[in-house]
Amino acid sequence: ITDSKGDISAETTNGDVELRGIDADNMQATTINGDVTYDGTIKDGGHYSFSTNNGDVDVSIPAGANVAVTASTFNGDFDACFPVNITSSHKHRFTFTIGTGSAKLEMESFGGDLKLCRPGEVGKRHNGGHEHDKDKDNDNDNQ
Repeated sequence: ITDSKGDISAETTNGDVELRGIDADNMQATTINGDVTYDGTIKDGGHYSFSTNNGDVDVSIPAGANVAVTASTFNGDFDACFPVNITSSHKHRFTFTIGTGSAKLEMESFGGDLKLCRPGEVGKRHNGGHEHDKDKDNDNDNQ
């Protein structure tokens, strides 16, 4: 789904859920075997839930967002492209707040990684997390 406004619930069994340019107060996206990518708004008072059993979850957090985050993965890693202050960590579950925390964000994957980035940076983990950076030196080899 691209460039959409309004609350969205997206679900699939075998495949990716990719949401870009989304303006929503409430968002839910789930898949069994695939990645979930969300690049859109995080509005005060909103609720955003993203999950997959066997894939990665990438979510953009706009600068100035106010969101309480719960991230859980059993067999994966959590990473953020910007500093976060994890307030609670229990094995594979992390919680933290950005700003006032008025919005709620839940992201989970049993067998994949979780990643938070800024808008326009999500979903760039192909080839070991470096879609256009085959030598992994944090640049775009195609430019």
